[in-house]
Amino acid sequence: MTTLPPNAVEISRDTLEATARILGPESAAAQTLAEGARRESAGEIVVFFQADNRLFVGPRINVRA
Repeated sequence: MTTLPPNAVEISRDTLEATARILGPESAAAQTLAEGARRESAGEIVVFFQADNRLFVGPRINVRA
């Protein structure tokens, strides 16, 4: 399991899809979308993050104060 860096920010699926269209199917954006789709097909609700020039996909976690 990868721990997100403290400076990770959520990015939208739309932004990731647009980036993948521009950079192509072998890009990190396209691979991150594919990982998200794989996890969603297994029933997970995912969210995408960017930090330190890297992309991450992780579960949506509801935090209550």
